[in-house]
Amino acid sequence: LAVVLLALSGCKPAAKEAGPQPVAVEVAKVTRGDIQVTSTLTGRVEAETEVPVPAKLSARVVAVRVRVGGKVEAGQVLVELDKKDVAEQVRQAEANLKVAEASLPPASGESAAAAGARVALESAQADLKRIESLKEQGLASEQAWEQAKARAAGAAAQYQAVLDQERAAQARYEQAQAALELARSQLENATVTAPIAGVVASLPVQAGQTVGPGALVATIVNMERVKIEVNVPEKDVVHLKEGQAAE
Repeated sequence: LAVVLLALSGCKPAAKEAGPQPVAVEVAKVTRGDIQVTSTLTGRVEAETEVPVPAKLSARVVAVRVRVGGKVEAGQVLVELDKKDVAEQVRQAEANLKVAEASLPPASGESAAAAGARVALESAQADLKRIESLKEQGLASEQAWEQAKARAAGAAAQYQAVLDQERAAQARYEQAQAALELARSQLENATVTAPIAGVVASLPVQAGQTVGPGALVATIVNMERVKIEVNVPEKDVVHLKEGQAAE
């Protein structure tokens, strides 16, 4: 009896094996709708407006006032060039203009020199006419007539010379004015400014460097409107349409 009880006590019922866990599902009614297909693409961004800024005179760079990537306004100073030489040109041009102005004839009327030469010419012509009349009457010699004719011709040449000198003086004054305007323009060009508002894309100069006319000192881009160039896989091309929005 004891053996049977021990045998029975050593036997236990087998544990029940665990089955698969239930999976939660959501049931929905089948409907028609649009399927949105998106593609992520990489590309290159370019500004729609890009303006190169060249130097307009030959000079040494004394200061760079902006940095690459910085925002600038139209008219803002980008680079300053050495003004010493062009400032001296302005002073010389101003002096030349004063000298030319001193030789100008009056703005209205005639100058004293022109008036004197004109009166002398009129007198010589009247004298010639008088002697010609006397000569026709046999009261003046051929020699007197020749002398009067020579005086009239000389007076005419003198009057014309005065007029030519005054025209030349006027021309020198206008040339001096143009030279001063050019010198002042060059002085302004020593300060390089931004032609448009935007971002500094390049700045290939530094202080101490000498630049010449036409040398690139900066590039300004307007990033308000940009162009993006991307490579689209062939499988996605069929989904693209002109004017389609992109983010």
